[in-house]
Amino acid sequence: MPSPNKAISGAVARIATTVAYGGQDDPRLPGLRRDLRAAKLTDYAERLVAGWPPLTEEQKAKIIAVLQAS
Repeated sequence: MPSPNKAISGAVARIATTVAYGGQDDPRLPGLRRDLRAAKLTDYAERLVAGWPPLTEEQKAKIIAVLQAS
C-alpha cells in the first residue's frame, strides 16, 4: 500500500477542521477544496512521470503551456 501523501492528508484535515468549526458555508472552503485538488493532481503527476525517460525541452514547454492555460 502506498504511503499517504502529507500534502493531501493536510488538505483533508484542514477541510475537516473548517467544516467542524465553521460549517459547510465557511467562506474558506472553496479555497481549501481547490488546494486539495491541486495536491491530488501534483501527487498523481509525480507518480505518473516517475518512470518516464527525460522529456525534451520542447515537450516540457508544451506541457507547461497546457497547465498555464488553465
